[in-house]
Amino acid sequence: MKSQDDRLRAMRFAQTLARRRQELGLNQAELTRRVRAMLTNDVKLDRASMSRYESGQNLPRPEVVQALAAVLEIPPQELIPAKVEASQSGPNLVAQPDGSYRLTMDLVLPYDVALDILKLVGAAKPVEKKES
Repeated sequence: MKSQDDRLRAMRFAQTLARRRQELGLNQAELTRRVRAMLTNDVKLDRASMSRYESGQNLPRPEVVQALAAVLEIPPQELIPAKVEASQSGPNLVAQPDGSYRLTMDLVLPYDVALDILKLVGAAKPVEKKES
């Protein structure tokens, strides 16, 4: 289930997307075609996805946001607000100018799980296990 912040963010995105698409005189099919032409083959995008974005049901991946912004001739930050408010115990996700996201969180995890996460994100040097 989406948080209230996620729903509001998706709705703001949807409103900006629809407004700008209409200002440019594009229909969803044409916008989808133009955005798809800018994406790599491993990123799937169809008109149904565009419809879900424009109705506020989903938010696109960062690479889709970048392509949308380029086609709509606006900065990505105009589509996606710069910061997503986190719940008190949840992660904090902040959009970066290049379309990537900075994720910060404060979690207590078993050592092996924490090490797996560090490996997954490509941490330079895992922290050695310290006994308490």
